[in-house]
Amino acid sequence: LLRQRWGYTGELRAFGDIRRDELDFLARCGFDTLELPLGTNLAEVQTASAEIAIDYQPGYDPRAGAGT
Repeated sequence: LLRQRWGYTGELRAFGDIRRDELDFLARCGFDTLELPLGTNLAEVQTASAEIAIDYQPGYDPRAGAGT
């Protein structure tokens, strides 16, 4: 809503105990920065973000310029 309805273009940062199944969801909700816990394996994060190929609900897609 911040991005779509109110036109917010600043950084939205997620931090804390972020689980691998939440990565795609956070991106689709408009978060553009993740602050992962120390010791996080970045290769595993990249693999996890590529695991989900199908979205079951609409989300924010900055490439399309609007919600998809």
